[in-house]
Amino acid sequence: MSDALRLIGFALGGEAGARTATQLGLRTSPDTLLRIVRGSSVMGTVTPRVLGVDDWSYKRGQRYGTILCDLERRRVVDLLPDRSAESLTAWLRAHPGVEVISRDRSSLYAEGARQGAPAAVQVADRWHLMKNLTEALERILQRHHTELRQAHQQMATVTADLPPTAAGQPAPTLDTALVSPILSKLQY
Repeated sequence: MSDALRLIGFALGGEAGARTATQLGLRTSPDTLLRIVRGSSVMGTVTPRVLGVDDWSYKRGQRYGTILCDLERRRVVDLLPDRSAESLTAWLRAHPGVEVISRDRSSLYAEGARQGAPAAVQVADRWHLMKNLTEALERILQRHHTELRQAHQQMATVTADLPPTAAGQPAPTLDTALVSPILSKLQY
């Protein structure tokens, strides 16, 4: 039974794991599942080459830990008891060989990685790359809102004057002489 609870805890976490275990006839609490997960030896002694670092919540909004993942093998390597630079530094010093650290924008993790594995390359994880890209694109579009509105109005006027296309014929293209002045106003 404890092996089943351990697997459920690793796969689903506390709350979802406890609900699933109860449906399978294994009565347990979310805290028990998390205690089993924390007490398990997660991986062998293999130090990952590419390490993912992120925070996770023991109790949402109140207590956080750090989860370390081997991104090449897609496995959890370790769970640290807190979200601090000191614990990440200590783990990295005890496990030399990490070459790449994928992390969020937290200055705590940046400092812990810098101190614990100074030769490792730090990169943003995919979620934060997309978030950074979204924020940059929003700033550009907000800065050029007036020009984009004018371009849209000019394009609507030009396309309204174009004859309708017959089936099988390519749609007419806009003359670059009309579009170039609009695009040249957009400075990135």
